[in-house]
Amino acid sequence: MADAVKAAELKNKGNSFLQTGDFAKAIECYTEAIALNPLEHVFYSNRSAAYAKGKNYEKALADARKCVELKPEWGKGYSRLGAALSFLGRHAEAERAYTKGLQLDPTNEQLKSGLEEAKAQAARNSPITNPFAAPDLYVRLATNPKTKQFLEHQDYRETIEALRKNPQLLGTNPFTATSRGEAKRRTNGDGTRT
Repeated sequence: MADAVKAAELKNKGNSFLQTGDFAKAIECYTEAIALNPLEHVFYSNRSAAYAKGKNYEKALADARKCVELKPEWGKGYSRLGAALSFLGRHAEAERAYTKGLQLDPTNEQLKSGLEEAKAQAARNSPITNPFAAPDLYVRLATNPKTKQFLEHQDYRETIEALRKNPQLLGTNPFTATSRGEAKRRTNGDGTRT
């Protein structure tokens, strides 16, 4: 009984640290709570949130999975799972997690908004809506005589990767038109047009 009380106190302390943005201390508290009561799904859920806020998405995913394993009928666990998957760019899997959570808890606003965001991200990253997300993009660029030489430049590859993740960058920066070197030639290297 004393362990359960101590674990609950650690959880509350972790929640306070989480709210103030001290993710490392929050994780520490949740980890201690888990050591005292490794079957309490909420501890994993909260630690998953702390890991996610600290941008440690793989660990957030592991804890979210453990939470769902311990309490598969708890919708909020699927919210944590969906969030971790989304942060990792695994939007189709996130959609499935949010959908499962909504089956269990149809009024949960976190699950609803997470599902909408995962769907939007999946659509943005689809090769149909984002030509830079095509799996064979580099093969096509390497075999095209007009683009082949650009792949030799690191800044061009970095630009392509940025566009794969966010095609809305196209048109916001003269460097995204082609390689940075080509953009510099078009703009005298200082931003003014030739």
